Amino acid sequence: MTRSIRPGRRLPYFFLDVDGVVNAFAYEPSVLGFGDFECHEVAVDDGPGTPTRYFEVWLSRTMGARISMLHADIRWLTTWQGHADIEIAPRCGLPRGLPVVESEGKGRTGLDWKFEAVRRTVETDLRPFVWVDDDLDLFVQAGVTPQAWADSLKVKSLLIGPDPRTGLMPGDLETIEVFIADVS
Repeated sequence: MTRSIRPGRRLPYFFLDVDGVVNAFAYEPSVLGFGDFECHEVAVDDGPGTPTRYFEVWLSRTMGARISMLHADIRWLTTWQGHADIEIAPRCGLPRGLPVVESEGKGRTGLDWKFEAVRRTVETDLRPFVWVDDDLDLFVQAGVTPQAWADSLKVKSLLIGPDPRTGLMPGDLETIEVFIADVS
């Protein structure tokens, strides 16, 4: 189904994490999620002088296809950074070349950089957004939660924190699809 955006509107943002969202940490076939998860061993090389790291990821092409059909400005927001485009996207059916929202400080540790990056992006170009991250409850800055911040804005938002063991579920995607159709 092709959807058109209403005149004068820009696509809503869709901030997408990998681990615990696209990558189900403990894929269990009995869970009523996407039934086509496959395990992939991924090698990540950060260049000369750094050891290659190996990860086991569980990805669903059905999930990736549904995400790619969203009428949204999809952006990676993950510690995988640019590796998400190279290693994750082709294995789960997402298009290559999606923008990557990065931390401003090289080598930043912790999770606070994600909240700062979403705030910077949304406040610079205010439009509706979806943010999906299994760690949403951990992103608190100066006593402000992501949900409280989002609720204070003059745009609609949808924040979803999936169970990292299952990742994004079909019902979550239905909620996202309805939200995006409503704001487009």
